[in-house]
Amino acid sequence: MDAWWLEAAVASPLILAAAGFAIPPLSLVIKSKSFWAAYASVVTGAVLTLIIGIAKHILLSGPVSYWFGGWPPPLGVVYVVDGLSAIFVSIIAAVIFLTVTYSAWYMKKFSAGPWYYTLFLLLEAGSLGCVMTGDLFNLFVMVEVLAVSAYGLVSYFRSSRRSVAASARYAFVGAAATTLYFIAVVFVYGSFGTVNMADVAVKARGLVNQSFKAFSGGVYGEVALASTVAIALSLWVFTFKSGLFPNHFWLPDANAEAPTPVSAAFASAVDAVGIYAVIRLLFTVFGSDSVLERVGARTVIFAVLFALGVGSALVGALLMNVQRDVKRVLAYSTISHVGIIYMAIAAAGLGTTAAAAALTASLYHILTNVVGEALLFLSFGVLIATAGSRDLGKLAGVGRTPSLIAAVGVLVGALTLFGIPPFMGFFSKLLVFISLLDSGLVFGAVMLLVSTAISLMGYVKLARAALSGGGEGSRLGPALPSAVIVVLIVLSLALGVLFPEVKAVLDHVSGAVVGSVNEYVNALSGVIG
Repeated sequence: MDAWWLEAAVASPLILAAAGFAIPPLSLVIKSKSFWAAYASVVTGAVLTLIIGIAKHILLSGPVSYWFGGWPPPLGVVYVVDGLSAIFVSIIAAVIFLTVTYSAWYMKKFSAGPWYYTLFLLLEAGSLGCVMTGDLFNLFVMVEVLAVSAYGLVSYFRSSRRSVAASARYAFVGAAATTLYFIAVVFVYGSFGTVNMADVAVKARGLVNQSFKAFSGGVYGEVALASTVAIALSLWVFTFKSGLFPNHFWLPDANAEAPTPVSAAFASAVDAVGIYAVIRLLFTVFGSDSVLERVGARTVIFAVLFALGVGSALVGALLMNVQRDVKRVLAYSTISHVGIIYMAIAAAGLGTTAAAAALTASLYHILTNVVGEALLFLSFGVLIATAGSRDLGKLAGVGRTPSLIAAVGVLVGALTLFGIPPFMGFFSKLLVFISLLDSGLVFGAVMLLVSTAISLMGYVKLARAALSGGGEGSRLGPALPSAVIVVLIVLSLALGVLFPEVKAVLDHVSGAVVGSVNEYVNALSGVIG
């Protein structure tokens, strides 16, 4: 692949931001809403193509970095894309492309204006920036870009008091969260003299790397205390972003009141950003051989994450069973699966020999959550549009209307998230179960089975609402959303059938993440261009 392609891929957040900010002035001349729907689909499709290209390049040739403005790290902002970030940017780019394409149909009846697509492009720009950045302060900046666009999308139906209230609650707590993360960055900079992730990682491990020492010197003050405070504040913020109990309170209202394509993006792409940040901080920046491990703080942190993961899995499974609003059911389903993911992450941190396998399990279940939740949200979007209601009771019998593919999408999504073979959810839950046992977390393995059993009633309710009453008059459904749903159905099946191949790729990535930090640090010498 030519270097310019790699540059464009790593700089895709800037491309998306430029494309998004170009919409408002151009909309003064171009009034067609169909044009802006097509414009957003083309932009997100082009970015997805770039992302697929760089992900393939990285998995074959290793990590790459990009120095903004030509300033070498840690003086300037640097983006580093390794195997871990390649997986997450691929997830985000794919989900945003599918949801933006779906929006061209869904938002027609709501007269979606150009600002909707501006916010969606900025949502993707912020999400990709969070995953690609190798700079802790730039992570703060990109989290703000992501957050502000998310607040705007939640309140897009501004004539609805519930939408505005949900956005206000989300924004109020989200502003407090990003402020806490900024304070965490201050603690890191005050002790390490740098905000470059690789530089902090080197210093936190006490390694010798002259190219970094020449720029940022040594460390200052009580490094262990500052690191512990910084990571504690950061984890509060990113567990909030990923919707982990008890920081899940914003998610049901935000998902319920946002446009359905936005809800799908939140439940898959946006939640994944928070999970990525936790993995990056705990395994790359402050890994098993860092100062946090030497003072025993890292073990405590993973124990807390394990307890919160168990709580989230159980609370989400219980509460999804008592909801009548289908989008709130799906929101609590997301919360439950986020808990399962964090249980696997905790197993990677608390285990000794099974760390890489546990991280593979968490990554595989992230894929399951992304595909399953997106499939359910977008399938129910068609059924909700048909029935004119989000109430599960009123949705029952919609199978008689032109929405056969959407009904099948709900069934496949439910089977995927519950964990029935041959769909991918079975294999990801199996990996999580095994990793919990191998890490000595037998209680977690039991709670995984319990939460899965509890969630059964919720998924049965969803399937009944979509499938009951289906008859000979059922037609395939509207073409554009049906095509998106079919893509997700095929993905769920393919990622299950190709389990050995997918696991092999994830094993390779996980091994690099939990192993030596050298690959990530050395990526800074492999500058694009």
